[in-house]
Amino acid sequence: MLKISFFAKVPDKKLLEIMQWYANDIAILKSIDSNINIATTFKEISIRSDLYFSWFVTGSIFPLVIAKLRRKPIIVVAGGSEVVQTVPMISGYHAKSVLEKMAIQFVLKHADRIVTVSEELKKEVRFFGIDHCETIYHGIRTDIFKPEKSDKKIIFTISHLDKFNVERKRIKTIIRAIPLVIHDFPNQQFVIAGVRGDAFQELQELVIELKVERNIQFPGRISNQDKLDYFRKSKIYVQPTIHEAFGVAIAEAMSCGIPVITSKNTAVPEVVADCGIYIDPDDPIELAKQIKLLLSETQLRNTLGEKGRLRIVSHFSFEKRKAKITSLIQQVS
Repeated sequence: MLKISFFAKVPDKKLLEIMQWYANDIAILKSIDSNINIATTFKEISIRSDLYFSWFVTGSIFPLVIAKLRRKPIIVVAGGSEVVQTVPMISGYHAKSVLEKMAIQFVLKHADRIVTVSEELKKEVRFFGIDHCETIYHGIRTDIFKPEKSDKKIIFTISHLDKFNVERKRIKTIIRAIPLVIHDFPNQQFVIAGVRGDAFQELQELVIELKVERNIQFPGRISNQDKLDYFRKSKIYVQPTIHEAFGVAIAEAMSCGIPVITSKNTAVPEVVADCGIYIDPDDPIELAKQIKLLLSETQLRNTLGEKGRLRIVSHFSFEKRKAKITSLIQQVS
């Protein structure tokens, strides 16, 4: 049996369950090696594995060194902004230290295969002169993230509330749209879930300034089950982002049959296509207008929700990613 080592540099192993992209790939790899080595630190990486599979480029320097010393193949997933050079609004690669940039370039060059989660991200990897990469989209658990009959009440968003992600996902645009929405829908509730990072205080101050405390909740970090429960309560999912390597939460909302309002930036159109509503991420007036449209038009909400669900099932299912990851492992082993 092929012995596999999975690596992700995270501060808490619980994140391997909370972050769906880690959990999905671990499940895929376990179908090949039930005794897979799961490591989050250099010391935990097995020196007896036949293949190494690592998430995110910068941290992958650790398993790559072991793989190369042992002359074993390594697959690295480029799934974030660390390889982004060509999007002016995202610092990405350019914000890294000299040592981090060296690590990124070394990993991209020497990994046996680079997996990107979108064609948009593949363009960024190829900007480094790398050709041994291929796109394997994220896989959504459509058997879990599925439409449910429930009392739809909220407008939902999920994002880490640190400065980088609040800026990237334009959370302030959402908050600034709320007074315009509640002018016509005074009882409408917004929920913005996610770890309360270094931007949370600033968001609270904006909420108070706009006097919308009664209409917004910040539940903080939520479990996968909590996230699913929030999706089931959602009328609309909102994410007016300026950059996505893929857009997992957008795809999960679509899989649940929820209409999405987002922005036509980077990888988002690859996922959403014509199954959502696009807005300027810096225009709260336009965002409020589209939210009110969906709140008023039940048929439009239902149509977009149904189209979104069908798109995720046909293009971005967990089974599709599993088949392609399994095939890739067979090629490099």
